[in-house]
Amino acid sequence: MTGHEEYWDQKAERELERENDPRKQVHSDLLWREIYKCIDSRKNLKILDAGAGPGRFSIPLAEAVIKLYTLIFQRK
Repeated sequence: MTGHEEYWDQKAERELERENDPRKQVHSDLLWREIYKCIDSRKNLKILDAGAGPGRFSIPLAEAVIKLYTLIFQRK
């Protein structure tokens, strides 16, 4: 495994651990408020979710826009 792979694997593990943190939920709620302001009136958007991970953003976005592309980096 390269240094880059280790870095991103560790980052992904930390992100998953943070999902249960109440502060993370507040942060996510504030982000979604702003995201929905931007996409609310434009249902025909095409969005790229780069680094989609577990789908925290991509799953709700897929329900709100016409096309969603996800890009996930992973080891072989």
